[in-house]
Amino acid sequence: MNLIKQNKPAARPSDPQTSTPNVSTYVKKEEKVYVRRYAMSEGRRRRWLENYKKAQADDIMFPSKKPLKAEEATLDDKREKAKILLICLGIALILLLIWPMARFAASHLVVENVRIEGSDAYSGEEILETAKLGIGDSLPIFKVKAMENALRASLPYLKSCKITFELPDTVIITLTDEAPAFCTEIFGEYYAVSSELRVLERADTSGRFSNLINIELPLVSRAIVGETIVFADGDNCDHITEFLTLLADSELKGRIDKVYFDQKFDIVACVDSEFRVMFGSPSDMKLKLATVAKMIGDNSEKCETGSIVDVRVVDVAGIVINADIDPTARE
Repeated sequence: MNLIKQNKPAARPSDPQTSTPNVSTYVKKEEKVYVRRYAMSEGRRRRWLENYKKAQADDIMFPSKKPLKAEEATLDDKREKAKILLICLGIALILLLIWPMARFAASHLVVENVRIEGSDAYSGEEILETAKLGIGDSLPIFKVKAMENALRASLPYLKSCKITFELPDTVIITLTDEAPAFCTEIFGEYYAVSSELRVLERADTSGRFSNLINIELPLVSRAIVGETIVFADGDNCDHITEFLTLLADSELKGRIDKVYFDQKFDIVACVDSEFRVMFGSPSDMKLKLATVAKMIGDNSEKCETGSIVDVRVVDVAGIVINADIDPTARE
């Protein structure tokens, strides 16, 4: 800020507004704002200007902000840290008091009733045995997570599991079953798999899963009951999950016998045990399913032997009636 000192002549006694002697006036060049300052010694004026520049305030007479001294700032920091420390110590003390009291109270609560809701895949005895829970046991308030994990790990058909309590003596186990979406052959064994590609069950023959869609998968490197299938190429195969989800909402639901997913961009399926459907790539699958349903509906009465439906390019989709082929085969 550029200031120019201007000395005014002494005021006349008759002028009350300028009756103070020895007044120095500082003029701000850019804005022509006049600020009055009472007379002071040269040393005091120099110190005042230095303080003003440090404060970087807009008001030359009364700076809006005054920097805290280093001692004051350090003291404020210490007070703030001490306050936080006291709060933490208080919380820790409360927890130390509550925890043993809660454990003591829980040890005197005994299970008198167990209510199991939502599962048809497993019997109540299997669930209680897996959870290691019985009538007369202490209420497992502090073992809930361990029990839920044990149930999910040992009972693969469970999609979700939640354990709650009705004090003082009732345990409620709420379960949701996972429905198998298809079966597949892996390493010479047959597996029931969910729509999210989680292995639910294993069997030596396919007869166990005769009511499920048979699917040919890409090369599998790992298939363990209760875990998600791992493929050799590292692909998560989302297109399979998407196909099964769209199929559940389409007119072809329950009509597909087999699907070949072993080649990602050359998907082939068998519909109504009569039609070999060539889907091609996973793109536009919802439209392709709807197109297949329409074409089969318009031509089903004409078909006597295996026919081919080609929807690899929907705009030029076509059908070959009575092609005399095995519809369950890829080629």
